Amino acid sequence: MKYENGRAVPQTFLGSLCDFFPRERRHLNDLRNSYLHVKTRPGPEFEKRYEAALPVRLKYSELAAFWHTEIGPLNQVIHVWPYEDLAHRTEIRGRLAKEPGWPPKADDLLVSMESGIYVPAPFHKVGRRPEARKDL
Repeated sequence: MKYENGRAVPQTFLGSLCDFFPRERRHLNDLRNSYLHVKTRPGPEFEKRYEAALPVRLKYSELAAFWHTEIGPLNQVIHVWPYEDLAHRTEIRGRLAKEPGWPPKADDLLVSMESGIYVPAPFHKVGRRPEARKDL
């Protein structure tokens, strides 16, 4: 529980989790998996609608990745949104809830969506491409 001026300040569950992670581990990624209808093959249409709405979303935070499946479980789109910490995620998502152009109008293409919060391992250098090995 957080206190300001001697009074308890309500927090969301995610806001409480933010206090749990040490400061140096606070970079995190929100990985979202959108499952699309199988019969209609909606992948290209979903991507088109997402791309059209993306400028609104990019005003608030960057898109780290956007993939669709080619082999394995088909009709899935995975998108990754990096945040400084859970409080940053909560703030951005709250601001986006007021934006008329977000989220993309694609409910008719979605079966379901999953979201997970992933924290990079301490040895992983986020945002850097692996260097080519010259000894191979």
